[in-house]
Amino acid sequence: MASGLPVIAFDYAAAQTHIASWENGVTLLVGDEAAFVAANRQLARDPWPLRHMRQAAKKTAEGIR
Repeated sequence: MASGLPVIAFDYAAAQTHIASWENGVTLLVGDEAAFVAANRQLARDPWPLRHMRQAAKKTAEGIR
């Protein structure tokens, strides 16, 4: 996140605390591999949400330090 890359993760542990799904990354139900793949594909196909999430991820990381 500090480098401006949003995280795609299962909604568990630190992910629950720091990731606002579809704002600064993506959180998915634990173990839902199909949703994990679908989220990656969606972001690869449509870069617009990814641009927004990159900025938000960096701001989130700056606030964690």
